[in-house]
Amino acid sequence: MHAANIPSEHADAAQHAAANLFSGAGHQLLYVPTELQQLITQALEVGYVTALHDVRDGD
Repeated sequence: MHAANIPSEHADAAQHAAANLFSGAGHQLLYVPTELQQLITQALEVGYVTALHDVRDGD
């Protein structure tokens, strides 16, 4: 995980959520380049943590 962007209190939850969403996308993502897989995973993690912050802040 890109620790500079994800607070440690949310890191495990973000990784788990990203893994669930990624695995739900099907076998097609197995054949994309590793760099693209990492980019997608990071985007999912950042989105998940942003949503957690919004919920916490009442947004």
